[in-house]
Amino acid sequence: MVAIMGPSGSGKSTLMHIIGCLDRPTSGRYKLAGEDVSALDKDQLARIRNMRIGFVFQSYNLLPYLTAVQNVELPLMYRGVSSTERRAAACAALESVGLVDRLHHRPFELSGGQQQRVSIARAISSSPEVLLADEPTGALDSRSGEEILDLLLNFNSRGQTIVIVTHDPEVARKCQRLIMMRDGKVVKA
Repeated sequence: MVAIMGPSGSGKSTLMHIIGCLDRPTSGRYKLAGEDVSALDKDQLARIRNMRIGFVFQSYNLLPYLTAVQNVELPLMYRGVSSTERRAAACAALESVGLVDRLHHRPFELSGGQQQRVSIARAISSSPEVLLADEPTGALDSRSGEEILDLLLNFNSRGQTIVIVTHDPEVARKCQRLIMMRDGKVVKA
């Protein structure tokens, strides 16, 4: 579990977008699990994101017209997973984040902490190699933030690789490694 910290404008989000294959580096190469992904086209990058990376965003990025279970099923649908398997995986993921009783609720019917749990369930439903979390506790009250961090720590203790971009030193302290950014460069790793 790695925390990436630094002041605003230091390059944290850019680094996360490169790690997550959302952006390409302007120079150099980026290898993900030994594969040079820096020169892949957008379709190849989308496939890597879908197959290897889970994303958790501060703003949750849930589709408002879908229920919790449907939001979690979405990346599995893009993978071509059958509807029966999708539903089972989505329900299991929602159960693992403590939301088995909220399967059919839409985002506006959920608290911020519950929406973030749905976002985490969506990210883990496809068993990604890496989970990238951009300020996952930033929009939450302190109690909900602690619950979300505890969930992430629990997943990490079971072998999930997690990279968290955070401004919160308390979040960073609970990670095994800290990367500090300043002016677009890693100043401590």
